[in-house]
Amino acid sequence: MYRKLLFIIIFLISVLHTQTGVSQTPLTTAPNFTAIDSRGNYHDLYSYLNNGQYVLLDFFYNECLVCQTHVPEVDNAFIQFGCNSEEVYFLGVNFENTDGEVITFENEYGLHYSNISGDDGGGNDIVSLFQVIAFPTIILIAPDKSIPKPDIWPLTMVNIIDELLSAGVDTMPCPSAAIHKNSF
Repeated sequence: MYRKLLFIIIFLISVLHTQTGVSQTPLTTAPNFTAIDSRGNYHDLYSYLNNGQYVLLDFFYNECLVCQTHVPEVDNAFIQFGCNSEEVYFLGVNFENTDGEVITFENEYGLHYSNISGDDGGGNDIVSLFQVIAFPTIILIAPDKSIPKPDIWPLTMVNIIDELLSAGVDTMPCPSAAIHKNSF
């Protein structure tokens, strides 16, 4: 009962987010987190940032229809910017789903970048840490740990690319080995 009510509340907030485009995190500096993605790979936010990479966090949950619709937009931007092998690292943060459910989502919707599940990987804690209240939410974090873009909206490939270019990130072809390495 509680979980169903929680999903209804999240759905209503997501609809409000879609209508208003309100910033989805009040933070201006990113807190660090460590987590394990649905495939068992370890991720530490500050490691990416300390290596000079921007990080694009994609907050979602499996049942979110808007999240499902926008997967190709985010995934195509991931490919346009080098498949995590260059200046920007794409990482999905799931809310409330298990590793198995996230893997099913990745396969069903063609998502190629790593995703931290909510239940098994620590995604629920990261959602709370960043104070995300609506899904999908895309946050861009700069190497200096600032959050220059607390929510990229409307969520289109063009908007994601424009935000990354305006941050000084260059597009780069995806190395063929990288797309296969990140493919599931």
